[in-house]
Amino acid sequence: MSLDAYRTYYQGKHRMSDEALEAFIEKQLANSARYSSTNRQAIAAACHRRGLALASHDDATIEHVAESVEYGTRVAEFPTTREAAEASHRHGLAVMMGAPNVVRGGSHSGNIAAAELVSLGVLDVLSSDYYPAALLDAVFRIAATEGGYSLPPGRGHGHPNSGAGGGSGGPRATGHRPSGRPAACAGGGRSSAGPAGVVRRTAGALMGRLIYLVGASGVGKDTLLAAARQRYPEWLIAHRYVTRESGASENSIALTPEEFLARQHAGLFALSWEAHGLHYGLGIELDAWLARDRVVLVNGSRRALPSARGRFGAALTPVVMTASDEVLRGRLRRRGREDDAEIESRLARHRELRDALPEVPRLDNGGPLDVTLAALERLVVGEVMA
Repeated sequence: MSLDAYRTYYQGKHRMSDEALEAFIEKQLANSARYSSTNRQAIAAACHRRGLALASHDDATIEHVAESVEYGTRVAEFPTTREAAEASHRHGLAVMMGAPNVVRGGSHSGNIAAAELVSLGVLDVLSSDYYPAALLDAVFRIAATEGGYSLPPGRGHGHPNSGAGGGSGGPRATGHRPSGRPAACAGGGRSSAGPAGVVRRTAGALMGRLIYLVGASGVGKDTLLAAARQRYPEWLIAHRYVTRESGASENSIALTPEEFLARQHAGLFALSWEAHGLHYGLGIELDAWLARDRVVLVNGSRRALPSARGRFGAALTPVVMTASDEVLRGRLRRRGREDDAEIESRLARHRELRDALPEVPRLDNGGPLDVTLAALERLVVGEVMA
């Protein structure tokens, strides 16, 4: 919403004078500058700790959507512009609009019309919003619109987080009420991948758990995963696809860049990222394992963590593996891949990672492997039973 539209809306709704409105806007901007970033981060961290999904509210720009993705948001509630709705859809967020917007033919506050998002194929969820009776009417109106969705993909779900993904090819109806807050917590659903990486939503309770290990090179993620595979055969250790030859201790499959891109284009990766000029991917087999109530462990990437949060939502438990600089320096030197300058650069990135995710559980791998393995078991049991 533009500032002019904001003024028109608030003056019309609250009958404010020009002076009162300007004072109100000035106060709101000051409060936003003072509190918004800190509060958003705290809300996102609290929701992720509790396995709750995040919904953005009234995103208007590409920058707003990028921020929502960074927080691991799964539902784009009422984007106000076409660019925000399309960007949310591209990032795998479920785009939600109010059913009254459909019934009345547009937004009462001057924002994007839901019908336009239908024509663009980016509307995923309908909310009852302020008029519950509009929900069923809106579904039939969309089905009757030229270029609209057919009724089968427009079937209803009972909770917005059963739609916590994006791009399903049709809206889901929910009885959701607007939160009135920039970001809202809600219960978790789960996603699975469709063709070309499209995220399809499935209703029902969360079943599996994805333990997503991040940490600096040399911290021992692959070594720990190899030991976990031997100790706990009921856990599933996901291999990574990577465009280089794999080391002896790595649980990965080497692909040529051409092979990787072909699989990516075919939608065979649940998650993919680039680092140090290489392509990395996790296969869509993760969805089948999680759907069968399995504990899955992966060697992940901090860079891909926002996408992983958006992709797996409440199923995801990120864990930061750590060790002292002295231990890491020794391991990297024994590995022999990097010179001293490169080792120090990796240590600097490790310190940055260690300090950047204060809300994420830590796993110290600086001592005996059995001690780390026992700590991992306690963490996994605690997450599965939570």
